[in-house]
Amino acid sequence: MKKIVFIFFCFVSINLFTQSARVIDFNLYEFGGKDIVVSFRLSNGPACNGYKIWHSSDSINYYIAYEYSGICGTDLNPVTNTHTITNVARNQYHFVKIEAIPYETTIPKKIYIGNPNFAALKVYPNPVVDFSTPFTIRANNITSKNMYGFIYNQVGTKRQFLNLVFINNMADINLNFLEDGMYIIWLTDESKGYSAKFIVKRNL
Repeated sequence: MKKIVFIFFCFVSINLFTQSARVIDFNLYEFGGKDIVVSFRLSNGPACNGYKIWHSSDSINYYIAYEYSGICGTDLNPVTNTHTITNVARNQYHFVKIEAIPYETTIPKKIYIGNPNFAALKVYPNPVVDFSTPFTIRANNITSKNMYGFIYNQVGTKRQFLNLVFINNMADINLNFLEDGMYIIWLTDESKGYSAKFIVKRNL
């Protein structure tokens, strides 16, 4: 009987441990020399009871930068989450960790926010006038073929998270989801930020 109880306890412990690693692909990116973009995914599995993003400037004292109190996660597929911690202090390290309730709190990640370091993107066609022509992004002197970022509308609302692979300094994206208006695209290769403005105006 004791052997059966011990085996059952080991099975439950292993199962709980397997479910505990819920936060995956956790990354931090600098935005605009003053903001930190937090990106992570919740792995598929039992729903969690919300999550918290903790921020610290000294790795000791943390405060809640963002709290989501609803049900999060799904049994089917990982779910991507992003949040921006705005107006952080420059020229110092910042530390961020994710708490997925009740499963885990990640090991903190750190990022150095220095003075703004921007370069211009070349985007075309600009303005975008139809649905059939690919929207091409060109970035010179990039240090990595992989770049991440967002498309924002003119009032600063995020419209799309971007995860791009550049070939010969160029990448194409589809903008069919955007209505007419002015937008800002911002990308980073984790050493420099790149940005450009563009206009969607299909009814010329």
